[in-house]
Amino acid sequence: MSITRSPSPEAPVTEPAATGVLLVGHGSSHEPDAAGTIEGHARPLAERLRPMPVRHAVLNGAPRLEDAVEGLKDLDRLLVLPMFMCDGYLATGLLRDRLAKPMADGRIRLYPPLGMAPEIAGLVRQVTRETIADAGWRGKNVDLVLVAHGSSKDGASRRATERLINGMPPLAGVAKVRAAYLEEAPFLADVVAGLDRSTVVLGLFAAHGPHATED
Repeated sequence: MSITRSPSPEAPVTEPAATGVLLVGHGSSHEPDAAGTIEGHARPLAERLRPMPVRHAVLNGAPRLEDAVEGLKDLDRLLVLPMFMCDGYLATGLLRDRLAKPMADGRIRLYPPLGMAPEIAGLVRQVTRETIADAGWRGKNVDLVLVAHGSSKDGASRRATERLINGMPPLAGVAKVRAAYLEEAPFLADVVAGLDRSTVVLGLFAAHGPHATED
């Protein structure tokens, strides 16, 4: 028989630690609306997590990362989620450097970038299936091209894209999945020039910036 002991009257009653969430994106010092997409994520997340505070910040432009962290300094824990598609320099090196001082007291937890989450593969599959259905391509073989930023100086974007492709189970109706990049080979223009059947093109970008909408 087990006996459950009640706490003694003298035992202190501890309140749950106050926790907040901070979404951090790239931003831009030239585009005033660069933080719009990340703000659009923060708003519904705040509704779901209420009363937990949810804020957003960017590395370039406003709202500044340092200002957002300062505004949440009274919290016991701050969960920081980088809204980037790979674990490159911006999402790891630069962000960690700028958080170094506030992270020293141990209350900040920096998570891996959004694009590294295993759920991204399921989201890609869902969007691909919906696109095939909307285009009326069911029953025929199509290709899927995943477009990422890429970089000749940092291989993180390529590694994340290849990891995503290699980890995705076969998708019904999709004959081939290939990668294309904006700033390294295989370049998007070259991949598009070689397409020979109906193709779904999906950009691996965290926001509706110029790369995702214009390039």
